Amino acid sequence: MFSRLPMKLTAALLIGLPVLIVGLLLSMMWHSQSRESVKELAGSDLKQLHSLVSIKINDLLSIPSRVCRLNQQLIQENALDPDDLDSWWPIYSREFDSFGMLSSIVWGDADGRALWISRYSDGDIYWAVKRDGSSENMDQWRLAPDGTLQDMPPVVFSYDLFERPWFQAPVAAGGPAWTDPFTWAGGAKEGPATLGISYGIPIYHPDGTLQGVVDADLSLNDLSTFLRTIVIGRSGMTAVIEGQGRILATSSQLEFIAPDGTLRRISEVDDVRASAASAMLGEVPSTKSYSGSIESDEIVYYMQVTPVGKEFGLDWSLVSIVPEQDFLGEINAGFRQSSIVSLIAVVLAILVGLLSTRWLVAPLRTLVESVRRIGQGDLQTRVHIRHASEYVELSNAINEMASGLQDRIHVRERLEATTQSMLDAMIAMDHRGRIVEFNKAAEVIFNYTREEVMDQPLAECIIPPDLRAAHAAGMKHYQSTGEGPVLNSRIEITGMKSDGSLFPIELTIVPFDFEGGKHFTATIRDITEQKARQDELDVLREREDLLRRELDHRVKNMLAQILTLGRQTAERAESDVELLDALVGKIFSLSSVHELLGKSGQSALKFADLLTLCCQPYIQDDAQLVLDGADLLIRPQAAMSLSLVCNELANNSKKHGSLKNAGGEVHVSWHVEQGLLKWTWLERGGPEVPSEIQPSFGMQMLESLIPYELEGEVDILLPPEGLVLKSSIPLERIESSG
Repeated sequence: MFSRLPMKLTAALLIGLPVLIVGLLLSMMWHSQSRESVKELAGSDLKQLHSLVSIKINDLLSIPSRVCRLNQQLIQENALDPDDLDSWWPIYSREFDSFGMLSSIVWGDADGRALWISRYSDGDIYWAVKRDGSSENMDQWRLAPDGTLQDMPPVVFSYDLFERPWFQAPVAAGGPAWTDPFTWAGGAKEGPATLGISYGIPIYHPDGTLQGVVDADLSLNDLSTFLRTIVIGRSGMTAVIEGQGRILATSSQLEFIAPDGTLRRISEVDDVRASAASAMLGEVPSTKSYSGSIESDEIVYYMQVTPVGKEFGLDWSLVSIVPEQDFLGEINAGFRQSSIVSLIAVVLAILVGLLSTRWLVAPLRTLVESVRRIGQGDLQTRVHIRHASEYVELSNAINEMASGLQDRIHVRERLEATTQSMLDAMIAMDHRGRIVEFNKAAEVIFNYTREEVMDQPLAECIIPPDLRAAHAAGMKHYQSTGEGPVLNSRIEITGMKSDGSLFPIELTIVPFDFEGGKHFTATIRDITEQKARQDELDVLREREDLLRRELDHRVKNMLAQILTLGRQTAERAESDVELLDALVGKIFSLSSVHELLGKSGQSALKFADLLTLCCQPYIQDDAQLVLDGADLLIRPQAAMSLSLVCNELANNSKKHGSLKNAGGEVHVSWHVEQGLLKWTWLERGGPEVPSEIQPSFGMQMLESLIPYELEGEVDILLPPEGLVLKSSIPLERIESSG
């Protein structure tokens, strides 16, 4: 058909029609790819958004538990006295200033007494105290703008602690617990309701009876305010939803709190986005993240669901939903514009084709001739065309191709030079098992020349006869399954030199694809000298172990003899019996610690075991020693110093402290904080400590041994209820590395 048309018209059609087709195809491809790209970007944006919001929510949820644990510790340390609620004001006020995101910090006694500091929905801060649990009334003061209590009569109102959810939930759970979300009752009478959630920890007396509950409340309105600062499309929405589908916070103006104060489920809210989200949430497990799209009422929405709060015991989900049209509106408009532009371009292309036929054809001959010379091996050929930009780009591409071929040849030459300069032997083998590369190091190790082994079977050259069958089986197995147990790993095996002598080698085999076939590179190292050095080292280690065991045996016997002599002397002595008993106790502790270290190979000793050994001679019942702390390994030298300290403490307690009585107890607790071992020796149930005590030699030893031997600090307190020793020691001075 084209043979009957003039050249100018044929050129115009040949140029114009492809332009039309290409323009339409490119527009459609651009439109499709743009939609997909926008979807991917939307999904990525939603995931990044959820990551940031999840961090915000988790940070917010961590505050109540931290504050409650802090107050629990302050109560247990008597820094907060449940019998004097008015003394709590300074600490609670500082905590409330430090954690401004909290709505309130609360305490409730098991006898009905309570107190709180709270921020109401009107923005004012209030302090309330119920001093008498049998009374129905509670006193409340509004704080002045500077944060101080106003000097004015309190507001009195009826308050029953035992009906409060924040008190009931932890008590019922028997441990830390969250309440259900609730609307806050205090503050302004008008305006939006304050939605909150409470976290409480029950505190029990030593006999197991309830002492009270520490509690902290969060306002979820702040979370809604934070979500509204995030822009998701033109009409997107983000919400936090708890496990039963109730809305806790949202970036939109949804009315999710009913007039009676209850929370509406997302399925109950009159909003098309909420309806779409509710439909998807019904199909997605609350424990998993979800990213995808859903169609509702002929509208496609992008949706992202991320679980949050799990580490705090909450079954919450962060849900974002955005109409697809928010992202694709401009894309669809651009597609219509590009289609019109394509039609215009066709008309212009036909006109240009009529004028440019000769101008376009001439450079083709130059290009064809240059490519032919390059194909014949003349890589120095370069094309220089200053014509249409397409021809310039094509000529540059041909020049780059020629230059690339030259570079590949140079790279191949450099690679071969590098291979030959390697210190380790490198042997390459093809899929037939024949050698295709053999570097200089391989020539030295195996006493072959490269020419002797090229294209020879690898197995017959370097593998001992008794291992060749296994090699052949391994090759066959790899070719049939693509798996090889010795591939991509270092193994020790026996190699064979050209004279048939055997020697140990370290072998690494790596498969690779080359020219459509599977090849293998073997890196080989002669480890004859290394094996000899290892054998010598093993012999030395055996000798060292034998000497260590002999030394340990002799020291243990010597300590046993000293202990026996000490006991005999104490039994026969008529004076200084207590001094001799103390000395025997110290020797017994050192001997026990040494014996336990010997059983563990002198590597380390658990701190709990050390305490038990040192206290054992002085306690009448195992229940008298209460230990609380994580496993901590003490190095031998530090164990000996600590054993002297613990023995002196136990001996002193037996003579003057809690171990003097059968019902007395010693509590030892420890933990690691900022690179320090912090431990406390606390005595309870013994005779009352006198107000004035003359420092003894033992006390002076306790105060000096830890600082001088272990570079630590020690503080000895003598309250009436019993001795307390607090010490901190650098972990690097005592902890064993293994």
